[in-house]
This record gives sequence, structure tokens and C-alpha cells, in this order.
Amino acid sequence: MKLIVLACYVFHFVDAVIIYIPSRIMKLDDFSVATCVGLEPLTVSPNREICMAVLAAQELTAVLAVSSYDAILLFLFCHITATFQLLNEDMIDFNHLADEYEANSELASDIDARLKNLIIRHSFTLKTVKKLQEIYNTAVGIGLGLDAISMCLFFVLPIDVCLNFAPLIYHSFFVFFLYCYQGQRLTTASERFEMSVYCCGWEKIQVKHQKSILLMLMKAQKPVIIYAASVVPLRLYTFASTMQSIYKFVAVFKL
Repeated sequence: MKLIVLACYVFHFVDAVIIYIPSRIMKLDDFSVATCVGLEPLTVSPNREICMAVLAAQELTAVLAVSSYDAILLFLFCHITATFQLLNEDMIDFNHLADEYEANSELASDIDARLKNLIIRHSFTLKTVKKLQEIYNTAVGIGLGLDAISMCLFFVLPIDVCLNFAPLIYHSFFVFFLYCYQGQRLTTASERFEMSVYCCGWEKIQVKHQKSILLMLMKAQKPVIIYAASVVPLRLYTFASTMQSIYKFVAVFKL
């Protein structure tokens, strides 16, 4: 989890400091800079240096805001995935407890307490997934749509023009991949939890506990998939198919 969040921040700031900000502040004569109004002429010192510092601070603030948004969403993905992984491990431990219960029926209270804890945690995790979907659904959909358009334009425009948009393309590709990768990890973790529920040794415990496990299994069998704009599933298959579609689009456009 830490590595993914740190990689997100490092990528954004390296992309900004090495590529975007130098290109932005070194070409003050190519366009009108609204931030530096009142500092004309920008060709003399210290006006030029002050304007460059103001622009650098402005761009760093924007990069920090964008990277924080991406990092928070990726952190939530990682957190929910880790929760499913913990639930999976606890269900495996529950299987061992069921084996002990088969030999010692006095463990019924332990079975009841452990099962109640697992059911509550699983319900809260599913509610968290639903809240995450509601909050980021539209924003992620719009972002991925713009990223796909940016990547299409990158391969269509002339190479000298494309280089000016390199930071945008790098950001689009990186974020799109991370979203799909984290979405795939979440789906895989939920599927593993489903299998652990099915193999938890339910046949060795009381009927009332079997009914509770059946209800939890029915919930676990529903696929946990995060959608962008309620249409596009965030999975590695989506990333691969999108890259393939972009390649086909560019190939047809270049003919």
C-alpha cells in the first residue's frame, strides 16, 4: 500500500519538476502570463525571476492537489483490498476452529463470536465499497474518458507537437494503469474471500451457524467490481482492451 501511494506522489512530482514546470516557466515570451501581470517587462531582473518563482509555486500547488486526489483514491482501494485479505485469512483460521469444534462441542460460543465478527466486518466492507463507488463514480469516469482521449491524440499529432503534451500523456497512462490494477486487486481479493467462505468447514458446525455462513456466502458471491461512470469496470482487462482499441484507432487513422 505504501509503495503504491509513494510511487504515485514520486511520479507526479518527477513528471512536474523535470518536464512540466521547466517547460512552463522557461517560455515566458511564448504566451501571455496572467499570473505575472504588473511585473513587465519580464526580460529584466528581478522581474523574470519573481515571475518564474510565482509560476513554479502555482504549478507545484496544482500538482500537489492532483497527486493527492489520485493518492487518496488509490489508498482507499488498497485499504479495502487489505480488508478483504484479512477477512480471507480469518476465514481460513475459522476452518481450523471448525475442525476443533468437531472434536470438542464446547467451542460453540467461540464459533458464534467469531462468526458474528466476520459477518459484521464483511457487511461493513461491502458498505465501504458502495460508498466508494458513489463518491468517485462520476469523477473517475470523466477522468478516464479524458485520459483515453489524450492518449489517442498523442499518437495522432505530429511528433514535435506530441512532446509538448508528454507530461499529460505520462500522467494519463500512469493513472489509468494504477486505477485498473488496484481495481483488479480488489476484485481478486473478494473472490479469494468467497472461496475461503465456501471452504470454511461449515459442514462441521451447527445448523444455525451454517445458515449464517450461507447468507455471508450469498453476499460474497456477488462480484466486487468498481465501475467508472457506472459503465467501465476498473480491471486489467479494461486497461488491455483500451490500449488495443487505441492502437486500432491510430492504425486506421494513419492509413
